[in-house]
Amino acid sequence: MNNKPVIQLLVTDLDNTLYDWVTYFAVSFTAMIQEAEAILKVPRERLLEEFRRVHVSHHNSEQPFALLEIATVVDRFGHLPRQERMHILDPAFHAFNRARKASLRTYSKVQETLAEIKATGCVIVGHSEASIPNAMFRLTSLGLVQYLDKLYALEATGQGHPIPERADLLNAPPGFIEEVPRSRRKPNPSLLLEICGEYGIPPAQVAYVGDSLTRDISMAKEAGICAVWAKYGTEFEHGHWDTLVQVTHWTAEDVRRARELEHRFSQVKPDILLNSFDQILKEISFAPSFVSHL
Repeated sequence: MNNKPVIQLLVTDLDNTLYDWVTYFAVSFTAMIQEAEAILKVPRERLLEEFRRVHVSHHNSEQPFALLEIATVVDRFGHLPRQERMHILDPAFHAFNRARKASLRTYSKVQETLAEIKATGCVIVGHSEASIPNAMFRLTSLGLVQYLDKLYALEATGQGHPIPERADLLNAPPGFIEEVPRSRRKPNPSLLLEICGEYGIPPAQVAYVGDSLTRDISMAKEAGICAVWAKYGTEFEHGHWDTLVQVTHWTAEDVRRARELEHRFSQVKPDILLNSFDQILKEISFAPSFVSHL
């Protein structure tokens, strides 16, 4: 007897669900810091603390061009336009880009699995805590936009590219991007229910896949949606996580909220556990959605 859930809408997290964000960002950020340290002649620890302060000001640990805003750079080059500051620090930005190109990869069989799910007629929606520019850059670079019907991502903060003509164009399909206010960050079951309503698909026929038990799985469970835990997304070098912690945007209030969520959802259990993304094909029966999306 087949007891697999029948799913017409798959909502998927991005970072550490479709690709290893922790490793890619830690490796790339470290490469940038090494170059910045050589250019600015200041200790690494000082740079990390200055980055942390900029990230806190933007409520975002992944703030493009934060290097242009750290205290040392502002003190020395604040009188210069952002373009000139970028030119001085160009080797550091290139180091980040080189490391990103080498380390940003989807997990095994992600594209093939998404293609197979899409071919069933099931709707696939992305939902990310990353800002829209960052999320779109990764989806585009990895060739994943073609598999998604829509992307829900956080509103961007801070300034854009210092050189407007070199700014990455999103080139998103019409209606593809849905901006999520930071006040509606995960875990937010009401947002998931709104996504279900938008496609006219009941929660019982929706699955959410993500790597965080406290933010992704708890949210899906509260919304009455099939909760699929991407356990493989929690497996990375602890040293990479330590790098992120050093420059985190989290304030004391953020830490308090995280601890509260961990306590509240300490016993949460996923409906399905994945050791690899393609395992989802064995655990779920994907079906076409016959509801037109208007």
